[in-house]
Amino acid sequence: MSDVPPSLPPDRDAPAAPAAPPKSGVWPALRAAVSRMAQGHFHTLLYAAFGLIAALLILFAGFWQALLVIGLVAIGAAIGLYQDGNAFLRMLVARLLKRLS
Repeated sequence: MSDVPPSLPPDRDAPAAPAAPPKSGVWPALRAAVSRMAQGHFHTLLYAAFGLIAALLILFAGFWQALLVIGLVAIGAAIGLYQDGNAFLRMLVARLLKRLS
């Protein structure tokens, strides 16, 4: 037999381990700063991210290809909203179909 004692089941009545001290370094500090900024400025960060994605698309794919991708994403989002039952979009589609017929 080995000299290693068998493992014991965890004690349910044992006190919980103390919370870990806050981590120090660049990433935790950056995460905390962004979290504080995002609390009151969610839309600012969201649209800044959209702008960054659009800029990178234009930079790496070119203007017309980026415009095509953005247009197709917008069409896909509109189809998704329509399928989800968005009242405004359903009214808009009904009005457009009425004009075309």
